[in-house]
Amino acid sequence: MHLYIFGLLGGTIGICSQIPQLVKSWKTKKTRDISTGTYLLLVANNILWFAHGYVNDDPTLWIANLIALAFPVGVLVAKIRYP
Repeated sequence: MHLYIFGLLGGTIGICSQIPQLVKSWKTKKTRDISTGTYLLLVANNILWFAHGYVNDDPTLWIANLIALAFPVGVLVAKIRYP
């Protein structure tokens, strides 16, 4: 159980690292310089890690990646809305 703390901390840091870009994208409504490809890869990454965690019954992985999925999706929605 104590080893799950590393996964929880890693997931938390990974999620928090995406918040500044999401906030800035929606606040400034400027997304021209954001790489669409990077955020599509982040979405794919989160989906695959979610699936891996779910199939292997690892709540640390699937919960963190389900939450983390919202942030690159939010940036992509901003990119579509504010090109």
